[in-house]
Amino acid sequence: MPGKPFSSQIKKMSKKPLKYNPEVVTVVKVNMAQDVFDFAIDTATTSLRKFKKEDEPGMAKHCVDKFNAEFGEHWMSVVGDNFGIAVNHEGNFAHFHMGPKEFVIYKAA
Repeated sequence: MPGKPFSSQIKKMSKKPLKYNPEVVTVVKVNMAQDVFDFAIDTATTSLRKFKKEDEPGMAKHCVDKFNAEFGEHWMSVVGDNFGIAVNHEGNFAHFHMGPKEFVIYKAA
């Protein structure tokens, strides 16, 4: 799924359009600053390399630990395949596909 169908949604949610490689990342919904989104992409990339594809809880914990260390506490993460999610967040929310997995990373409200 290419990243283009969601570009108008990203523009509405962000003050500036986010930059990312649509060949690597397919954005579902993002509401966070570019530097935080870049950190999310880097963290997701690391978790895909570090854990087996079946270890989704390990990937999610890795993302939470990295975000809590970098940006303070109360970050949450869900990693899996083909799921929907509705959460309350503090304006920091990212839902994207990378490789074989979907990632949701957000700061809990």
